[in-house]
Amino acid sequence: MLAVVCLGELPRRRKLVRTATGSGWVEIGSFASAQTPPMPWARVGLCQFGRSHPVVPANL
Repeated sequence: MLAVVCLGELPRRRKLVRTATGSGWVEIGSFASAQTPPMPWARVGLCQFGRSHPVVPANL
């Protein structure tokens, strides 16, 4: 499983995981009650306010 997190966040709280089909990334964790629809890489790391945050590999 390929997963990333925003820099400084814990993977168990919120992470973005690559879909098995490679169609995008889904957000999993406490800020999303269910998985989000797949999103493109360009959307990964953007917060609800539209600010970009550094993304790093998750140590799972």
